[in-house]
Amino acid sequence: FQKLSIAKGAPANGTMDLTFPGVKVVSGEKYVVFEKLYKADDFDQTAGKPKSGATAVAEHADPKDDAQTVYTPKVTTDAYNGAGEIGDKYVDVTKDFTIKDKVTASGLIPGKTYEVSGELKIKDGSAEGQSTGITQTGTITADAKGNGETVLTFTVTAQQAADLGLIGKPIVAFEDLK
Repeated sequence: FQKLSIAKGAPANGTMDLTFPGVKVVSGEKYVVFEKLYKADDFDQTAGKPKSGATAVAEHADPKDDAQTVYTPKVTTDAYNGAGEIGDKYVDVTKDFTIKDKVTASGLIPGKTYEVSGELKIKDGSAEGQSTGITQTGTITADAKGNGETVLTFTVTAQQAADLGLIGKPIVAFEDLK
């Protein structure tokens, strides 16, 4: 619960930013925030809840109000040999090749278009991977349920693969959704 003090005689409107410490959210879900406003004397600050029998003086609890909805996007990817089928994880880096990466997102704002940027990196044991500079961009427009997908296609020449030292190393596609 958050405390808001309004001085006597002040306008009876305004805004307040609220923080919800300790709340764990799940990626790919959406959450709706409801508010109730109580008189200070009707609220037990120690217990963090209204006193028994207290009545809210104002309430906003509309589960369909987009202005009260918080979206938590979830992104999954599946990179594969662009000349093969989904699931084909092997490429011959001694020849020109493509890697396709199917990017699937959920928990998006319906109808909104998002930019997806990706980079092929060398898996080196770090969380970030080793940059190759091979990038690609695309877009995802969320459907009515907040889901969407796109495929990024990375084209790599045999010369690039040799220059970057890709031979014999695992390549990972990293994506960012904005």
